Amino acid sequence: MASAACHRILRLFGVSGAAVLLAGGAHPQVIAQAGDVAANPMALPAVRGLIDRALSLGRAGRTESHNAVDAHAIVTPLRRDGVTVGVILMWRPSAHPFTDAELAQSALSAESLGMTLQLHHVGETLRRSEAQYRLLFQRNPLPMYVSTFEERRIIAVNPAAVQLYGYDEARFLQLHSADLMFVQSAEERARVMRETAPYHRIQGLVGQHRTATGRTLDVEVWTDEIEFEGRSARLVLVYDITERCNAERELARVSRVQRMLSACNEALVRSQDEPDLLARVSDIALNIGGYRFAMVCMACDDEGRSIRIVDWPGQPPNHLRELRVSWAPDGPGGQGPMGRVIRSGEPVVMDDLAQHRDELVMADASLNLGYRSLVVLPLRDAGQTFGVLNLLGGEVQSVMGRSELALLMELADNLAYGIVHQRARQQRRLDAARIAQLAYSDELTGLPNRARLSEQLQNRIDDTRAHGGWSSLLLLDIHNLKALNEIWGHQEGDRLLRSFAQRLQLATAGVCARLGADEFVVLLGPHRAGDEAIAVDEATGAASRLLQALAYTHHSEGWVFECLCSAGLVLFNGHDGGVSELLQRAEIALYAAKAAGPQSLRRYDRELHAAVVEHAQLDQALREALNQRQFELHYQPQCDVNGTWVGAEALVRWRHPQRGWVSPGTFIPACEESGLILRLGLQVLEMACARLAQWQAMPHLAGLMLSVNVSARQFRQPEFVRQVAQALAASGAPARKLKLELTESVMVDDVEQVTGKMKALRELGVSFSLDDFGTGYSSLSQLQRLPLDQIKIDQSFVRDLLTSPNDASIARTVIALGQSLGLDVVAEGVETAAQRDFLHQHGCRTFQGYFFSRPLPQAQFEEGVPALADPPRALQRLS
Repeated sequence: MASAACHRILRLFGVSGAAVLLAGGAHPQVIAQAGDVAANPMALPAVRGLIDRALSLGRAGRTESHNAVDAHAIVTPLRRDGVTVGVILMWRPSAHPFTDAELAQSALSAESLGMTLQLHHVGETLRRSEAQYRLLFQRNPLPMYVSTFEERRIIAVNPAAVQLYGYDEARFLQLHSADLMFVQSAEERARVMRETAPYHRIQGLVGQHRTATGRTLDVEVWTDEIEFEGRSARLVLVYDITERCNAERELARVSRVQRMLSACNEALVRSQDEPDLLARVSDIALNIGGYRFAMVCMACDDEGRSIRIVDWPGQPPNHLRELRVSWAPDGPGGQGPMGRVIRSGEPVVMDDLAQHRDELVMADASLNLGYRSLVVLPLRDAGQTFGVLNLLGGEVQSVMGRSELALLMELADNLAYGIVHQRARQQRRLDAARIAQLAYSDELTGLPNRARLSEQLQNRIDDTRAHGGWSSLLLLDIHNLKALNEIWGHQEGDRLLRSFAQRLQLATAGVCARLGADEFVVLLGPHRAGDEAIAVDEATGAASRLLQALAYTHHSEGWVFECLCSAGLVLFNGHDGGVSELLQRAEIALYAAKAAGPQSLRRYDRELHAAVVEHAQLDQALREALNQRQFELHYQPQCDVNGTWVGAEALVRWRHPQRGWVSPGTFIPACEESGLILRLGLQVLEMACARLAQWQAMPHLAGLMLSVNVSARQFRQPEFVRQVAQALAASGAPARKLKLELTESVMVDDVEQVTGKMKALRELGVSFSLDDFGTGYSSLSQLQRLPLDQIKIDQSFVRDLLTSPNDASIARTVIALGQSLGLDVVAEGVETAAQRDFLHQHGCRTFQGYFFSRPLPQAQFEEGVPALADPPRALQRLS
């Protein structure tokens, strides 16, 4: 009996040795042992002290983990009838000290062995005296009953058993031993009864009994054969080991959770990403933790604060596929355990799902699938719960101990750390990929950018240098993309660029990249021909075919755009410059192609280079001219039909110190291209206001209106109104004599903003004229909204109105439109009397052109001296 107990202790506690010592004589004697135990435990000082204390004080003890001992031990007193009769000794190597939990469990094992000794003592007493037995049976604090040997009918029961099971004595004596068993089925009960029937003695049979109230007890049953009232019977001693079994189960669960925790930590290290980590942990929960199902859910920050299932092992049950839960306190599905855990950050343990049907929307479905218990653990980071780990077990759990719950919380915290770490790791990967994409790819089109192109171009240069032959670089520019952006917005421009990039990738097998806003690059070749002329023909042919393939009509909502390109081509053989030089030469060739118009192709050569140098020199000269105020104004009269001056238009001229007079057709486009038009426009405005102020002292000029051209770019400047007001104030010129000529291109902007600026200037007294009407983008509705005073018929319509019915019709229409809107109409470019007469006949009253006068230098204009050799009679009279 004692030997069996020692072997059981070895299995339960995992110790290296166990022994039972009984008091008697000078020293306790070893009556049973198992495993590796010292021959004379009393010879070891630490153990001897523990044994003496257990025998004298009845207290269990263990060696301390910090003491330097050869091995660690637990000594627990062994009692019979409340008297300490010996001890149980357990032994373990020094590397593995005993815990407080193991100390407590050893006390339970000692009580069980004491109970066995008590049963043996009662049986011996019975054999000596039945009367003495009955007294001992009735007064024994341990639950006992007597049953017939064959039928197992209970024929005697002591008060301790009555108290344990909750039956009164009369009801107890109507039961059979099988009635006390708690088994899953009648077949299981019959099996247990059959297997125990042949044995006269049963020692330490562990099972479960059920009380009168239905409560389940873990019991250990010991029986002995006795003579009772003249017949053979069984004396049954029932020891309530529920507390011990709970402790053993908790120890087993704690050990299991510890293994889970260890495996989870390994998964944290080995997992590649978040899904891999969740799959590993779910598998650990099933295969190591013994749970039937594991599920990770995340709290969403959507409107309904929903909870999303993100991982489960295998296929989820149907009822989980349709699960709709929330962590909102007042939302549907928000009162369940997952919602409570997310809100509170505290775990929820449901030992028996059948007792929580009112809390779980999935309780019945889960019970039908064999799930009996649930643990919901918070996944936390920085004090916030962002998800939960659900563990469903297949058995009703006993009350979960603190140690097990603490370990499960540690597991959940480790999992949460792993999730956060994997998300941060994934974000770093995405950021790195994004950085690489931004560093080497164009964000809008996805094509390689300038940096990536530079690498690829350098590789091609090296390749042609090493292997000979030629390659070529083609630089493409989308024609008029700027106008598209201004009219329809950059969103439509971006859409066109993406479409163009896709066509470019489909049209060429070579390397292509986006270099700038509307510029794309294609590497053609390599052209393996050794002869440059043959390589030029091959490259030019390939570039021309590509230009044709890229020309298409781009359709969008309510508008179409003819996508045409200009292209610059440069050949290289690896010995004629690096990346920057080749790109610069391609820019030079592209500049010439753009000047030639859409769908033009130009190849870089020395003549092109010289032209670019000249353009750069012109730009530098313009900057010096602005700084030195080399520009001056000429004035072209505006006359009535008789040639009487009613106004003038200020026209800017440039006399270069070395070049002489430079044509406005040369320097004004150059200023527009470089942005110098803003500085030039401001100087023109200041000079015009200054002369207008001077004219007020000249009677023959004081009544004239002076028109000044304003570019659309200048008008768009936020400070334009302030600049006009300052020029007027500084010069003292009367604002009512100043007329600003705007082109129709200003109408592509926000009409409300344009109108606001014009009204602000009109409040100063400034008037407005719409120049070159009919050549731009204006509509009648836009024209009606602008505070205009005058419109001008463009000279392109006046030039051929006597021979072109279309031009004549346009001229008549503009005159009629001006009359209907109450606007003055001025015809530009009038060069003959016939043109004047036609326009006058149809209602035009003001004229401007060489028929009346060329633009005059300031001095000639102010003297009234015409610049024509044969001026009109009106000007002769004025002279």
